[in-house]
Amino acid sequence: MSNTAGVLEQLEKAINRKISINEPLAEHTLLKVPVTSEMYIEIDAQDVLIKTITAARNLGLPVYILGSGARIEAEKDVKGLVIKNLCRRFDKVSVKGTIKKNEIGVENMQVYAQAGVLMNQLVRFTVEEGLSGLEYQLGLPGTVGGAIYTNAKYKPKYLPVNKALQSVTLLSEKGEVQTYNGEVPYFVFTDEPWHESKDVILSAVFKLTPADKKNLWERAEEAVKWRNEQKS
Repeated sequence: MSNTAGVLEQLEKAINRKISINEPLAEHTLLKVPVTSEMYIEIDAQDVLIKTITAARNLGLPVYILGSGARIEAEKDVKGLVIKNLCRRFDKVSVKGTIKKNEIGVENMQVYAQAGVLMNQLVRFTVEEGLSGLEYQLGLPGTVGGAIYTNAKYKPKYLPVNKALQSVTLLSEKGEVQTYNGEVPYFVFTDEPWHESKDVILSAVFKLTPADKKNLWERAEEAVKWRNEQKS
């Protein structure tokens, strides 16, 4: 990339934020990746995330989105802009149910989560709320965005994270914010440890169902035990 200093100055001016240069990524990834990023920034607000990605693309910079770095292994330094996604808002957003004899019966609950939310944090929240659909993902490393992108799963029961998805919102390669309901769009996977982000996952809504909290914790602990066994 030519005129790095000039591009950096333009990008910082466009987003009104400071960007780190030649940032070691070991302290920012679970796998302690021993490489550096040409440019690096951490973002915890979704509007700023969108603005930064758009500005970088307009300047011709490759953009790489980093969650927890639970799956990344790399040997070469990263040329371009690495964005650590710290957008971590999540909450219950809507309820579907019926009213019979003045009693409300909840059929399902929708839970919103931004892509930077840690999966373990989200799973624990849903289990404590007595909501089923993600409990077998306890112990899964990484973020919501990473789990959706890789369609992470609990293999003994072949339960993928995406099975519980109601919708996913993306920032497309063309710079458009798009929400897909029902069928989740297909993501292209590569064998490369780092690849430039095209469609960037911003957030998701999960459709979960009420269940006994004790049973949910038993399933969650079963999943954690299995994942720990895979590490040994």
